[in-house]
Amino acid sequence: MRKFLFTLLFVCGLISISSAQDIIKLVDGSTVEAKVLEITQTEIKYKKFRNLDGPLYTIGKHEASTITY
Repeated sequence: MRKFLFTLLFVCGLISISSAQDIIKLVDGSTVEAKVLEITQTEIKYKKFRNLDGPLYTIGKHEASTITY
């Protein structure tokens, strides 16, 4: 019974980790589902969540109103 419970909790943890995404809300009201990679003094660098192997996008910090991790 313990092994089953441990396995169930482990699988649930993996599912919650694998579906993690960041939401960038822009000043114009639109949102971007992304994986934020770096935040500097002036820029936010991210990859789109649906294409993590794709290009790296960069926007100015002044373009984003909030980031939800």
